[in-house]
Amino acid sequence: MDSELGKSRKSRNGEKKKTQNSKVPQESSSTQSLPSANNSKNVEESLTSRLRGSEGLETQSDEGEMELGESIEGTLGPHKKRRKTKTKGERKKPLPSAVGQKEALEYLRCWHEERSRWCFKKKTQFWLLKNMYYKEKLPKPDFHVMLRYLEGLHGNQRQVTVKTARGIVEEYNNSSGVDGASVSKSKYHRGRKVLRTLV
Repeated sequence: MDSELGKSRKSRNGEKKKTQNSKVPQESSSTQSLPSANNSKNVEESLTSRLRGSEGLETQSDEGEMELGESIEGTLGPHKKRRKTKTKGERKKPLPSAVGQKEALEYLRCWHEERSRWCFKKKTQFWLLKNMYYKEKLPKPDFHVMLRYLEGLHGNQRQVTVKTARGIVEEYNNSSGVDGASVSKSKYHRGRKVLRTLV
C-alpha cells in the first residue's frame, strides 16, 4: 500500500513538473512568420506585400509591379467590399399609407363589437387619429365609435390629439369671416366633439 501511495505521489510530482515545463512562453506568431533578419530584402518585400493586401493602396506600374501610395478602384481584395453610399433619391421611401381605410374601420369596429378578438395596432391607431376629422374617411357611425375609443386614449397621444383638435377649432374660428375658409364646417364640428370627449 505504501508503494502505491509513493507511486501516485511520484506520478503527481512528475505531472506537475511536466506542466511547469510546458508553460514556457513561446514567441508570438507575428515574429515567427517574418523572414529572417539576415535577409533585409525579403523582410522589405514581405512587409510591402502585407501592406498592399491589408490597405488596398496599390497600383501597377508599366512593368507590372505593384507600387504603394496609389489607389485603383476595386483593388480592395476579395474579402473587402465597398459600401454603397445612398443618394437622396435612393434612400428608402416611406410607404404612402401602410394602413388603409378599410383596415382601420375593421380595427375600430372590432374594438367596439368584439373586444376579445381585438388587439392594439399602433399604425392603425395613428391612421384613425389623423383621419378622424374627415367624414369621407371616417363615416358618421364610425366617428361615434371613435369618440368612445378616444376616451381610453392615454399619454402623449391624448395630448397630441387635444392639441390637434384645438388647432382645428381655432383655425376655423379665425377664418370664419373669410370666404375661403381652410377648415370645413364638418371638420370643425368633429374637432369640437373630440375636445369635449378628451377635455
